[in-house]
This record gives sequence, C-alpha cells and structure tokens, in this order.
Amino acid sequence: MRNLMAQPDGDWSHMDSMEAGQEGLSSYRYQLGHIVYALGLAHYHHLPAAPCVFKEAMQAAIRKMLRREVWGYWFEASQSDKRIDPDLEERREQWHDPVVKENIMYSGHLHAMAGMYGVLFDDDRYEREGGLTIRHSPLFVGEEMEFSYDFSSINDIIYWQMVENGWLGVACEPNCIFLVCNQFPMLGFRFHDVRKGTTIAEEAAAGYRQAWADRDVLDRPGTMPMMLMVRQNVLVPGGPATDSHTGAIMHAWNRDFVREHRRSQVYHALKTAEDGTISLRPLAMLPGTAESYEEAGKDAAVDELAVQWSTPDFGTVLMWLSELGDEETLAAMQAHADKHMNPTWEKGGLYYPRNDRSYDDSGNLTFVEPLTGNVLAGYARLNVPDGLWQLYNHPWGKEHFSQPHLAECPFELDVLQARYDDEERKLSLTLRPALADKVEARLVLTNSGGGPCTILRDGEVLETAEGERVELDITIDRQTGLQLVRDGAK
Repeated sequence: MRNLMAQPDGDWSHMDSMEAGQEGLSSYRYQLGHIVYALGLAHYHHLPAAPCVFKEAMQAAIRKMLRREVWGYWFEASQSDKRIDPDLEERREQWHDPVVKENIMYSGHLHAMAGMYGVLFDDDRYEREGGLTIRHSPLFVGEEMEFSYDFSSINDIIYWQMVENGWLGVACEPNCIFLVCNQFPMLGFRFHDVRKGTTIAEEAAAGYRQAWADRDVLDRPGTMPMMLMVRQNVLVPGGPATDSHTGAIMHAWNRDFVREHRRSQVYHALKTAEDGTISLRPLAMLPGTAESYEEAGKDAAVDELAVQWSTPDFGTVLMWLSELGDEETLAAMQAHADKHMNPTWEKGGLYYPRNDRSYDDSGNLTFVEPLTGNVLAGYARLNVPDGLWQLYNHPWGKEHFSQPHLAECPFELDVLQARYDDEERKLSLTLRPALADKVEARLVLTNSGGGPCTILRDGEVLETAEGERVELDITIDRQTGLQLVRDGAK
C-alpha cells in the first residue's frame, strides 16, 4: 500500500480493474479509502510511536482522491438512468461537483479519510478552509471549476442529507441508498466529534438504527439488503459481500448487532477444501442459508465453476473476519490466498496480483481484483480483533501526541516496532533495511520536554542528547534495536 501511494500522481499501476469507468467495486476511490483505513489501523495498533511510516502515505491517498480520474465518473452518473430509477421520465441535468449532493460512495470515503487522518496525527491540514479542494481543469475543452471543501463542510453536507432522508442514508448513484457506502460517513461523524467536540455520532447511530429497524432490517438475523431504491421503495437483496463489507465497518458503531447476527450471514458462503483452506461460493449458488444450500445438493458445485467473478467478496470477508476476531477462519482463507492467488513481493511489499480467471483447472478460486489484492488482504493482516471498534471508541488523547516518537524516517527502512512506555520513560524502536542490504538513515526522534536522554543501539550507548528534537545519522544493515531513554527512567 505504501508503494502504491509512493507512485507519482496519475500513475495507477496495479490499481486498474476490469471495469474501465470507475463505477465498479474496485474503483480507485475504494482502494484509496481502504488504504487509509488499513494504514490507520496499523499505526494505531502496531506502530503507535512511528507516525512517519504512515503519515505521508495517507496524505498521498487523500491527495490522489482529489484527482479527476477518481471522481470524474460522477458527471455522467449524476444524470441517473432507468436502470437505477425505473420511474425516471427524463435524465437529470448533470453536475461535476462530486460532493455537494448524493455520491456518498465518494464523499463518504473522503469524509472518513480526512477524519481518520486528523484523529491519528492531531493535524488540522484538512480542517482548514479549502483543505479538501477539488479542481476540474480540462486541458482544452470545458470549463475550469474549483469546489472548495474542508472536513467540516463535507461533514455538514452529509449530515443534512442524512437528516433529510430520515437517517436511511445518502444515495450513491441517484435513487440508490447502499448500506455499505453509508457506513463510512458514520466513521467520519465520530472522527469529527473527536476533532471538533461535536456530538453527531450518537445522533447518527440512533437515527440510523431506528430508520432501518422501521423497515425490519437492523432488528433481525439474516442477510442485510444491498440497497434501497428510494422512489420505488424497494429493498434490493444483498448477500455475503454486502453483509461482510457492511458489517466490517458497522462493527465500529453497532458491534452488538453485527456480532449477534454474524452466524446467519456470511458463514453459509464459506467453502472448505480437503486441505482445510477456505474460499467462497458465488452468490448465484447460494439459496440464502446454510441449511438450504445443503438441501440444494452438490449439483450446484458443478455450475459454480462456470461463474465469472467480478466483485471483491473474498477481500470483504477477510476484513470482516479480522474485525470480528474469527482468527481460525481468517487463517484458513489466507492460506487459500497464499496457495492459489499468487502472493507476490515487489519493492518490499506483499500483494496479490489481479487475476480475472475465476477458477484454475482444479476448481480452486483464483479470482483477484485490485481492491482485494492491493488492499483488503493487507487490511485483514494488519487489523486486530475489534480493531476498528477500538479506534472508533478509544481514539488517542492529547497525551499520546506529547510522547516521544519517531518523527522522520526514510521510506527504505522497515519499522518493526515503535512504542513508548510512559512508566519506563522509554521509546523502543526495531528497524531493518527494506529494499537493500543497508540504509544510510537520517532519523528524527522527538523528545518532548527537551530534557536529557540517552540513545541506545542494541543495548549499547550510542550517544546522549538534549532538546525537543534528536537527529541521528545511522547505518542500518541488519535488524537493529534503538531506544531513547529519558532521564529518570527505571
């Protein structure tokens, strides 16, 4: 994920999918959004004292999110169509602005991405006026336009659309309120509360629960609908992909519901091989419950191999399992991916390359699209049980940002450990070269308070220092432990 974000803007290598118009489920916006969430979880749970590993990559994801390749699909989509609104008599007038109305499949992610960034780095860059400005600048034909937003202004736009729609959510494509896309602004509301002292998240959670309970959706077991077609008042059925993706994010703010009903949702789609690895059955092969699938008999498995997969179901189930903490099932699905989905290392990073072929000659699921291969498989490895729930409910306080940490480090360095122990007054780092045999590294450690401290390398005194900022020029040619020990440590 960091490698992808280090590519020059406009270079989408490894990120293109079968669908060319940025309308599908592996579109750039979904990859960029989930990259921020995955990196954010890794920072929060694994390397809390190494913001330098994540900050630049998350900035890059948000910057790329503002590019026209990511949001330009909306001008065409904004006019609507009878395929998504059968009662439409004539298409609507189009507009370019991807945030001002509907299109929560873009604005909801931008909202959550900017909010998570602010919460994790105590940085207001996206909260300043114009901090999230979107520019339409055609080279030859068309009008130049600028849409100036910031975290709070996007928050307000989404909030009032939620209110106007009775808390059912905001439309993605016109007339279509998808459950999963409306989970991300729920994260954004909470992050806004943390950053700005508002109290929107509680209101949003209560309103959303009630609105969907009134439609007999969030008060019973079973599969959740994929979406509501608003003007027709029709709920379109979902399946394992809807349940897993929606549940993985909803778990942050509605954990009891997700946990209570998990066994009636995704598990009937799991397919266990003789070697114990687990993959998925396609939606077309699922009558709806585990019992009815077994009653349907084994003939369905024959037809299964004729299905052409096109959606990131495998990846969304991985992230759902990681959040719920079903480590046994998660490990079995990861084992399937490692055996049949071509795990590949490139520039020190692991990914699963795109493969449009659904099954190999032995009938093993091999389909990988970029959202799963680039992001969701990694998300599931970086997350911990209740990982998003913890970040949502227990974000860092001001004291975290005053502790010593690794503030600057080169991209070519792997950081394996970065934690500050307040009781021992000690910052502990574990580093190793990522791309070469050795790295000539300039490191910057913060030493809040500026008092005397000692720098240790593999237990030996490297130097003593004093001041708010400690700069180290150091050769890293093997796995190396560094410690900043403040005077008065035990």
